[in-house]
Amino acid sequence: MAENNAYKLKLFQDETARGLARLYEAGYLPNDRMGEVSLRDAESGLVFISIKPGTFYIADPSEYHGSDIAVATLDGEPVTTVTPPNERLALHLAVYKARPDVHAILHTYPVWSSLFSERGESVPYVLAEQIEASTAVECVTAEPSMDEAYFDEVIRHLKQEKYVLLHNFGSLAVGDNMDNAFNYLAWMESVTRKITLASMIGELHTIG
Repeated sequence: MAENNAYKLKLFQDETARGLARLYEAGYLPNDRMGEVSLRDAESGLVFISIKPGTFYIADPSEYHGSDIAVATLDGEPVTTVTPPNERLALHLAVYKARPDVHAILHTYPVWSSLFSERGESVPYVLAEQIEASTAVECVTAEPSMDEAYFDEVIRHLKQEKYVLLHNFGSLAVGDNMDNAFNYLAWMESVTRKITLASMIGELHTIG
């Protein structure tokens, strides 16, 4: 049984490291100090998250291995001792507790979405694909902090959506697994890019 638990831990750690590498290689993660990745195991409730930046010398996030990933309980108690969790673990835990359907969280600073988050603006309904996907991406305008009041604002704006913008703090993409969260992030980057470019041509006309 202990061997099975150790194997399962390694699988989740490896998957979290893969998520970091994929985000970095796609250009959605500038460096390991500007964003983090986490996964939750639905069975055990354990949370796997990228470690506190600076713990090890890593040239870029694609070099992380599964053994570099921190593990904690849903209450924030550390399971791994050598690898301390990222300082933003509490934000991830708050989202997991509020959204039982979420098992992956990507906190990143993608270029096109950040054009909206830095202005404190939600993403307007402009494209037909947004309506078809039933998306309503809002922006949390409160100044970022690691306290319960801020977490409540994030959860309130996220609602049951898969994406939320954070003023001066990037964005959160959530999903039932790492790849679905990543794909939604990539789609939102496409949407915000199209809207931004369209605004350069002329006046935007919202739908609905």
